[in-house]
Amino acid sequence: MTLLPEKTVKDKAMELTSIEYETELQYPDNYGMTAGNFDGQGISHGCIQFPLGWGTLQSIWKDLYNGYFDMVKSKFTVLADFTAWEDWLFNKTIQQQIDYADTVYTDWKLDGQGVRIPDSAHNVKEPWKTYFRNLGITPESQLRQQQEVDSIYHPNALTWFKDFGLWTRRGYALMFDISVQNGSINPLDVNQQPIDVMGRIFTRFTALNTTGLTAEEIETEKMKIIVDERSKEVSDTWRFSYIERKNSIALGEYYLTSWGKLVSTVPYDMILEQAFEWRNKTNLYTATSGDTFASIGTQFNTTALVIEELNPQVVSTNIYTGLSFNVPFQGANTGIFLGANSVDNVFLGDTQIDKIFAGLNLVYTKYVEPITPITTISPSTIIQNNIPITVTLTNDQGGTIYYKLGSGTQQTYTAPFQVNQTSAGVYDTQILVTYWSTGEAEKTITYDTSGSVPAAPVVTATGGDNTVALSWAPTANTTSYTIYRSEASGTLGTILTGTQYMSGTSWNDATVINGTTYYYTVQAGNYGNATNSAQKSATPAGAQAVTYRYVRVQGYGDNTSTTTRIVEFQAMEGATNRLLNKTPMVGFPAPNAGTIGVATDGAIVHATGYPLWWSGAGIPVLTYDLGAAYAIDTLKYVGYSLAADPRQTKFKLWVSTNNVDWVAVTDQSLNTTPQPEAGFSYPVI
Repeated sequence: MTLLPEKTVKDKAMELTSIEYETELQYPDNYGMTAGNFDGQGISHGCIQFPLGWGTLQSIWKDLYNGYFDMVKSKFTVLADFTAWEDWLFNKTIQQQIDYADTVYTDWKLDGQGVRIPDSAHNVKEPWKTYFRNLGITPESQLRQQQEVDSIYHPNALTWFKDFGLWTRRGYALMFDISVQNGSINPLDVNQQPIDVMGRIFTRFTALNTTGLTAEEIETEKMKIIVDERSKEVSDTWRFSYIERKNSIALGEYYLTSWGKLVSTVPYDMILEQAFEWRNKTNLYTATSGDTFASIGTQFNTTALVIEELNPQVVSTNIYTGLSFNVPFQGANTGIFLGANSVDNVFLGDTQIDKIFAGLNLVYTKYVEPITPITTISPSTIIQNNIPITVTLTNDQGGTIYYKLGSGTQQTYTAPFQVNQTSAGVYDTQILVTYWSTGEAEKTITYDTSGSVPAAPVVTATGGDNTVALSWAPTANTTSYTIYRSEASGTLGTILTGTQYMSGTSWNDATVINGTTYYYTVQAGNYGNATNSAQKSATPAGAQAVTYRYVRVQGYGDNTSTTTRIVEFQAMEGATNRLLNKTPMVGFPAPNAGTIGVATDGAIVHATGYPLWWSGAGIPVLTYDLGAAYAIDTLKYVGYSLAADPRQTKFKLWVSTNNVDWVAVTDQSLNTTPQPEAGFSYPVI
């Protein structure tokens, strides 16, 4: 026989219930299985079909939503569907949720009369079926489902396992399956009073004839009694299916006619072998009159036996080594009889022992001191001069770990987490962490972070038009930043409104005046210390317009010939023509002077002549010096083009600040658009 770890036994019992009965799906799809409103619970979801009506499903989904929002949202491909599910989960009562799930999620089929077909009640509509499946199989959801199983269903199963004096893996699997499907041994009647199913079971245990039976056979008989008595409180609709399901565990193999399949517990190691280290069968003994605990202890050569009994609610006197019994041991609800008194506590010397009854037989099991789980924390050093602190919790039994920070709420540990002075429930340099696991007393550690000193921020300050932009990189050991502003170098000044204890690393100061120099200090702080940055100055100023002193024109003729004929050329700064009456600079091929006005006199006169003209595409290039730099915004070119004789004038225009670096304004050397008499205007950007 191989003794399995306790967690393995529990996990395998859960797998049996999940895969064979609750979902009939293999891993990991069993974690994503959703069933419709077949039982009045709205929907059921997950590895053991957590029911909506019990509130367990909502708890799982809310925890996933709060802890992994982006992951959860990503499983809904349509945003409107996610929003609807979100509203259903958080803003409706349980009954409203059940009603909604019945109509929106359950995929009811109707007969010819429009009546729902009961066999369709398990079905779930798309896309909800896919949404819930994809959410359920995520590692985060699997872990959260396992935590729910560990916190509710396994504790119930373990209690009943002990109460009924069971000792095998199959015995535990049966208790777990009842925990999942029924939630209790003693259900409530119509008056909400418990029905004493457990009492009926104990009564039948007492009457059980175990003569000649092995411990394994006794275990099986006990399980059959449990199944029979608990099934009597199941509704007529489900009783036959219930009995088949439970017998498939109690007997180890059974053909479920209502399911159409054979189920065996062997592939899950749920067999008639010892379940847990603290409950191991060693022998059977039929007691006789005159037996004493001392003689029994000598016979079994042991000084310690386990403490359990069928009905732990009945407690009476203690009995010690050396006292003889007036009657043989009796298997009864109340334990061992000593005259008219039932006995709860039995000792061999100073060592307490246990008694597990099976009819007239006593099954002795060696006493194993209960193992208290131990949870450890890292770091374990109190003084911590660097924040935040990454905390890791470890449990030596692999159990579920819980923790809380300061006065905050209890949380379930899933992975290393960070704590800081600003963590909810803390807000101090002293960071209290409380941690524990099931069956373990709470432990605490208070990290002292009063010695954590923030690093000095390195600040950039950039002036703009009536604004100064400030930015810096996040600094170590810092929980907040505060910005000080002064108009005098070396003076801290006052706190900028809205910046005290800010968490961001940038700020736009829009309360400045152009032309004034401001001095900024960013203070990095935490709940115990603060460090100032070096002071940075900035002077806000309005945007400076680009200015030009030179303009240039190059002619390519028009659609009639390569002869360029210029009537007027203007460089405008607003409404002012800065090219008025200017002549081309020397050193460039000279154009032919016309006989009508000047090409820069501001007058647009089309006649039989024109101020400037030349032949040859691209020559000459005329450059004009405006005499000073101006914020030129428009160049206007007027070639010879009459209304009666429109020409497609062709040219290029430039501007420059130094007569070396030229900025093209427009290239119309291939123009095909007839020029109006008033000419073309082009913005200078």
